Amino acid sequence: MIVVVDALDECEDQSLIGDIIELFTEALVTFDLPLRLFFTSRPEPHIRAKVMANEAAAMTRSFALHEFDARNDIRMFLYKRLAGVYAERHQVMRSCPQPWPTKHDLEDLVHKSSGLFIFASTVIKYINDKRHNSNQRLKETLGIGSSGPSAYAGLDLLYLQILSSISDIPSLQVVLRTVICLFNLLSVEQLQALLNAKGVDVSLLLENLNSILLVPGDKDKPVQVFHQSLRDFLMDPRRSNAFSVNIFAGHTGIARGCIDYMMTELCTNGNIIEDFMPAIGSALQYAAHYWAGHLARLDMHIDRDLLESLRRFAAGSSLTWLETLRRCNWLDQGLRSLRQANHWLQFVYLFKPDTLVNDGVRA
Repeated sequence: MIVVVDALDECEDQSLIGDIIELFTEALVTFDLPLRLFFTSRPEPHIRAKVMANEAAAMTRSFALHEFDARNDIRMFLYKRLAGVYAERHQVMRSCPQPWPTKHDLEDLVHKSSGLFIFASTVIKYINDKRHNSNQRLKETLGIGSSGPSAYAGLDLLYLQILSSISDIPSLQVVLRTVICLFNLLSVEQLQALLNAKGVDVSLLLENLNSILLVPGDKDKPVQVFHQSLRDFLMDPRRSNAFSVNIFAGHTGIARGCIDYMMTELCTNGNIIEDFMPAIGSALQYAAHYWAGHLARLDMHIDRDLLESLRRFAAGSSLTWLETLRRCNWLDQGLRSLRQANHWLQFVYLFKPDTLVNDGVRA
């Protein structure tokens, strides 16, 4: 039996990654198991250190994917998928020269991919968008330039082209940094509730990003980033330019959105909403659980509007929030949130260091 653990590097808890590797290693050393483990990961130092530890190293074989020539596989993938696009949209593509794409165009796409399957996959999603002309989108993709010195140059240019198709750049940045900075996935409606940005139509913006984001047709299912490469691209201003994500602005916006949303939803004339029991993954549950976690990510970055929201929350809604958490058996999480918020507040001198925590414990 083969056990596949994909994208191990995307686990944020480094100690947990170490525990997973040690657990599997101990099991394989102790027991004679008919088992093979297949890990995929970027070569992060903490992962390499664990994998190359004595017992693990003896039973590990490493493969560097960047040393593997994937061009033939990518060529076949593009050929099959583009043939499918033509067959599916034959009525609107009858005027396209045959063959479509030409052999030269196909080879150009393979070259631009620089061996990255995520480039090929994103190209197909981009070209096959039913709201646009597939042949025109193929021409646009072919015109983005050759991959440069960086292995990601072609992918960067593709991401830039897709993002540049959005005219409302400020709203686009708000949505992207929110999606990137969330601790848990949320649906389109839940994102809209927490964005705290008037005039931003999340659903409309995301419709134009379905080649790089997974935007389900079901309104209750979460929006997801297709590939880690998009996060890397957006968080590196040298690559993403005007579209780069400001992490502190992202956490600030989400923290304020959570606090304002709780103040609106948890209280009605100062009374606790008796039937509050949000479904798993709801915007209100996210706000109640994670508002302080986003505060903690701000370090010394101070936003006056956020401080004002926090003042009003502490003065008028925090005890209602704690009582609601108690009724839902989430009080331990609430107290952890208070301590996180209190730790951040010590840096900005808004309250006395222990005010929020002591009020919460007394409550």
